[in-house]
Amino acid sequence: MKHILLPRGPRKNQNGNVLIYILIAVALLAALSYAVASSGRNSGGGIDQERANLAAAEILEYSAVIGSAVTQLKLRGCTDTQISFDNSISTTDYENTNAPGNNTCHIFNVNGGGVQYTNPQALWLENSMNALGYYEEHLFTGNACIDQIGTGTTGCNGDVAAAELMMIIPYLKAEICQEINFKLGITERNAAPPLLSSPSALPSSSEFQGSYASPIRIADGGNVIDGKNAACVELGGAPLGDYIFYKVLIAR
Repeated sequence: MKHILLPRGPRKNQNGNVLIYILIAVALLAALSYAVASSGRNSGGGIDQERANLAAAEILEYSAVIGSAVTQLKLRGCTDTQISFDNSISTTDYENTNAPGNNTCHIFNVNGGGVQYTNPQALWLENSMNALGYYEEHLFTGNACIDQIGTGTTGCNGDVAAAELMMIIPYLKAEICQEINFKLGITERNAAPPLLSSPSALPSSSEFQGSYASPIRIADGGNVIDGKNAACVELGGAPLGDYIFYKVLIAR
């Protein structure tokens, strides 16, 4: 019996399919290369709106967690001067000798607030300021105040009784600062953050260790942030472009 050989399909179609696959692979490789290059550019300068939106959401969520932990510790009997932000990650000294030895008033301890300390991400920050104090760290301070918060009215500057317990993230990128204010309903999206008339620099040597100091009044010329428990603002001194996020943890 003879075997009948069926005719094969034209090779031209096979060759055409292979060529299409090669072109698709080249296009995907080009797109991947562009994405990597764009990511590299964003890490050193600005940041696209999607990433800014995600960063702003993470910052607000984490600050809310810390604020909630502070409230819970106070409800359990911790005084504000006993609250400790001491942790094993930050290089800043937050040791509070007023805090109980069993760590029940420690925010970042399982016996206390149970919050895990996490540094701000480098992607959120202006790389040109990486040599400045508190870069890639949170600043917890009792050395600042906001008008119309707590008992402080206009001109809380220098009034120790009006000093707030505050969390600050300095050196944020402008796009993230704008997204934070948009989410908080302070400004429209992409609007310039409020420019501070005071202070022109971060409170120095003001890590909270259980006591408050004569506060620096955080205020803008248009009184936009008066009464605001949280906002992102631009420092008014040199160099401009230093954007800081603040969150009032205890209003006094």
